[in-house]
This record gives sequence, C-alpha cells and structure tokens, in this order.
Amino acid sequence: MEKIGKSDEPKLAPPGAGIPLPARIFLQLVVNPFVAGREDREKMRKRFNRLHEKIREVYLSIPEKERERKVLVPPQRGLEDSSRYWSAAMVLEHLEIVGRAIGEAVVNLSNGKMPVGKADTARVKPQGKQSSESILASFESFRSEFIPGLESRIVDFNSKTLAPHPWFGKLTARKWYWVLGMHAGIHLEQIEAIRRLM
Repeated sequence: MEKIGKSDEPKLAPPGAGIPLPARIFLQLVVNPFVAGREDREKMRKRFNRLHEKIREVYLSIPEKERERKVLVPPQRGLEDSSRYWSAAMVLEHLEIVGRAIGEAVVNLSNGKMPVGKADTARVKPQGKQSSESILASFESFRSEFIPGLESRIVDFNSKTLAPHPWFGKLTARKWYWVLGMHAGIHLEQIEAIRRLM
C-alpha cells in the first residue's frame, strides 16, 4: 500500500463531526417519521443485496493495484467530511463494520433490548490496514451471509423498542434495518466517485 505523509493528506473535519445541521434536522423531522422503514421487509432486503452487489462490481472494476489508494471525493450528501478521503478497500471495510453493528442493534431491538454501546460514527471508520484481497474476501462473506444470518435472529421485526442514531434520532429495529440499504447507497456513490477520479 502506498504510504503518504500526514502533511500530504487533505485537511478534513475530524471523525464523528457529522453532517450539516440542516441535513440532520431533515432526517429527524421528515425521513425518520415518514420514510424510514415504511417499505416491506422484502423490498428492504432486496435493496441491501442489490446495492452490495453493485458495490462489489465497481470494486472489481478498479485495477487491483489501485484499490488501496486513497482518493479525495467531492462533498456528498450523507457522507461525513472525514470519510471523503478513503480507498475503495476502505469503503468495503466500512460497510462490513457498520453492517455488523447495525445487525446487532436490529437483533437486540427485536428482542426488546437496548443495543450495547452508543452508535457513534467516529468509531466505525475503516483502519485501512488490510490488503485489498483480504478486504474483498471478507466483504464477499459478509455480502452473501449477513442478511440470512440476521434474519434468523430477528424475533419481533416490529418491536417498538428504540435506539438512537446520531443523525436520524431514535429508530426501531425495522428502521435500523432500513438504514442498512440507505447506508450502502451512500457508499455506492462514493466508490463510483473513487473509480472516476483515479
């Protein structure tokens, strides 16, 4: 992996700084109550699978030697400033980290329990230390096995138990499940931008 000095990296907001306040207000007052989790479960499941498959296709279209190179993408809706300077491999790593964390939240909430720990965007950033090959292998397992494994552990998909998201506000298991697909859509746009800018 190509190493660059800290002085050569772009100056971005710190991890966890979040998205602009107007966007957070919109997510909490409009998207959370009127959009999140409104689709049926099958449609949400299909979106997750479709978007992760597309992300895999974009990743594989990037030359192997370029998959670990960081690329600064333009500001993008739903993407923290600190996340704009990632490699394609880091995008895959992040999707798995966040996906597994959300999965645990869904399972806990479906059992009427609060998830362990607080959702924090600063804590789910990729480390960027694994090779592009190992990231791909891990992502392939995640992409193909995650939803079936999650589905088998959900007790009450419509449980009213709530857990806060730092941008959306309090979400149920159904709404957290919905976030899985929306999150993938944001990072599909990011990895497509990475490919274009190489």
